[in-house]
Amino acid sequence: MNIEMKSADVVAAYKGEGLKARVRDLGLKFRICDVKRSTHRAQVEKIATQLGLTDALGRLGGQWNQDHEFIGYKPGSIRRI
Repeated sequence: MNIEMKSADVVAAYKGEGLKARVRDLGLKFRICDVKRSTHRAQVEKIATQLGLTDALGRLGGQWNQDHEFIGYKPGSIRRI
């Protein structure tokens, strides 16, 4: 997996699925804001899984921080031992 994933890569993946999202690179993770206020919640999670993003426990997908804000850790940044 590529820990060097950039926010532009994430934006392109969401745009390719027809979603508008704001993405901020926070070092080891991305903050993804669904501009449509999570009307596409399942689709946001699906794209994050396809990108290899994980939640804080290293499980594929990511986690919702607020109603419209999704946190996804970069592939390879969380390792389960």
